[in-house]
Amino acid sequence: MKERGITDGLTMNQLAERNAEYVMTIAELEEKCAAMTAKLSMINDLMEAAEQANKLAHEATEKLVQERNALASLDADKQELKIAELINKFYERYPLASFNKDTDRAEALGYFLAGAELQCFGEFIKYEELFGDE
Repeated sequence: MKERGITDGLTMNQLAERNAEYVMTIAELEEKCAAMTAKLSMINDLMEAAEQANKLAHEATEKLVQERNALASLDADKQELKIAELINKFYERYPLASFNKDTDRAEALGYFLAGAELQCFGEFIKYEELFGDE
């Protein structure tokens, strides 16, 4: 039995032709590889840009959350008068029977509410500025 070597029984012309086909295939594969490398590089650049954008968005979100929390704490610190509760407290302390006239009761209630405003806000509310000329 005759061994076949590297030539596989092909003539020199056939070997040259096969070699040329291999060279073409290798060149095509190298070209595809270069194109894929370029695409991969572009994808990596896009991923990096997306990560930076995500980081900036996260930082902006954190800043907005901090600002919202700061505003919420400012609103929580604001005091407000609950008029209905104050009137109930007034009548608990001073029952209707303790006033001789309605005008006395109205005047006492006015002073009571003014004192509550002073305690709550540190100053009297100027109703003229709020409602104009009424």
